[in-house]
Amino acid sequence: MKLEQEDKMFALGTISAAIAAGLLALIPFWQLVVIAGIIGGYFNQRMRRSILSGALGVCAYWTGYAIYFMITINAYVILDQIGGLFLAEGFGWFILLIILGMGAIFGALGGALGNVMRILTKEKTTERAD
Repeated sequence: MKLEQEDKMFALGTISAAIAAGLLALIPFWQLVVIAGIIGGYFNQRMRRSILSGALGVCAYWTGYAIYFMITINAYVILDQIGGLFLAEGFGWFILLIILGMGAIFGALGGALGNVMRILTKEKTTERAD
């Protein structure tokens, strides 16, 4: 029974992190994606689930964002050129994996911060109730 509730909160945290990452994509500062991870991590009771929720939510949105731009404006050509500068021709997929990995790292960091914020606010509210 408790595991079912944790699974629901994990799904809610992941979806809310993806939605927040989408809203933060409208701002030109990609580093603020940590906020999306914080929102996703706040819903979970366990640190492990908070980190995974933030990372999956941000990475899922960034994957959809990349696929959208690959279809509409052929962004893979740019990734392939950048991959050619650093590695060799045809390594655009590796640059994309690096970008998605950075999004997952920032989302995981935000998820951990969100879990800590939840713990701290929970302790403060219980102290005031006493």
